Amino acid sequence: MNRLPKYCSQCRGVLLFQNYEGRQRPICSECGRVVYLNPVPSVAAILTKDGSVLLVKRNIEPGLGRWGLPGGFIEAGESPKDAAIREVFEETGLHCQPLEVLDACSVLKGYYGDLIVLCYTAEIIDGTLSAGDDADTVEFFEFENLPRLAFRNHVQFLEKFIGRKIIPASYAKTDSK
Repeated sequence: MNRLPKYCSQCRGVLLFQNYEGRQRPICSECGRVVYLNPVPSVAAILTKDGSVLLVKRNIEPGLGRWGLPGGFIEAGESPKDAAIREVFEETGLHCQPLEVLDACSVLKGYYGDLIVLCYTAEIIDGTLSAGDDADTVEFFEFENLPRLAFRNHVQFLEKFIGRKIIPASYAKTDSK
């Protein structure tokens, strides 16, 4: 997916990449406006119950058919914590309370361009577990029996959470590394 703008949002002039402030940036050929290409902010959440972690099986790209932590993009006018609460509910049917930011990472040149992902630990408050939004299935997995995860940063977040390396069973079967 290409998020690069082609036209100026102020005057509709064509944007051309030029060197500005030491980087190649889109600059309007008509009005000279510089367009800064900032990463898109997003969140992920780690929710546990009885020593298992909640994962969602994705029904959209990227990662279609693979598992990941519930999460998604932070919307305009929304705090990261509010985004985590909304995304968890939309994908799992559960209400949660984000506790703390466990970690943050960058995803460069990904499906949606560059991202910043904040991963929260969160506590389940209530709700009924049911897949929704861009989740096909939601399920709790023991850390020793994780399915193949859609995103490497989700593996890294889970490793930081439990304090050790994890190798999901399906990775061992299919990856030679």
